[in-house]
Amino acid sequence: MHGARCTAVIVRSEQVDSRRPIRQGRLVETIARVAAVGHASMHVEVDIVTKGLLSGVRELCTRGRFTMIALDGAGVSTIHPP
Repeated sequence: MHGARCTAVIVRSEQVDSRRPIRQGRLVETIARVAAVGHASMHVEVDIVTKGLLSGVRELCTRGRFTMIALDGAGVSTIHPP
């Protein structure tokens, strides 16, 4: 939770769908969105998209949803700052 200025770790991967393989020689882009925020956790949706360097064609390869929690300086789950 970089925006909240604290360390965060993934505690759960709710769903990861691999749709296409990532081929050699393609550009890979990772796109993450915060889908929901709680007091000490957030849900993040991640897409992995590839792009052909010559063709410019983009393809969604993998999509996942993850839960992350905030940690304090001792590595214990904590409520992140507002």
